[in-house]
Amino acid sequence: MQPLTGTTDTDVQIIKSLNLDDLRNFCQMNQSASNLCHTNIDLQMKIKSVKDKVNHILTLKKYEINTNEKFLKFHLLLDHLHISTEDEYDEMLLTSTIDNYNIFGLLLIKKKLYHLIFNIGYWENDLYRQEETIKFECTKEQMREFLLHIYYDRFV
Repeated sequence: MQPLTGTTDTDVQIIKSLNLDDLRNFCQMNQSASNLCHTNIDLQMKIKSVKDKVNHILTLKKYEINTNEKFLKFHLLLDHLHISTEDEYDEMLLTSTIDNYNIFGLLLIKKKLYHLIFNIGYWENDLYRQEETIKFECTKEQMREFLLHIYYDRFV
């Protein structure tokens, strides 16, 4: 059984464009799809590159990322990964752009939790206006999944 089009080069281009969740589902679809996922060098290099980056980030005490993505995109991912916050924030932020988005991968020894801190703001007349800071706590595995998604899916 052919996984998609029957043409390996076309199939590879299609699967390389999938987001991480869809790729994982595709690779488990059938034996032919699994073989394609596990034998294609370009795809394996892309996955290895993202995993190496994430593993490196997880060794750091602090890591900062700047992006102009909408907070909604991150909100949906965090919800999908069951990463929550106790902070209350205005629903309007779900449509705001993030001009300064920070991830702090700080491992707290007692709680063994990582912190994701979103500083959400905007630039106005060469002056940065911060609207809100939202802090999320997550386990190391949740942080790993979050980072895998944002790098594989090119949020940043």
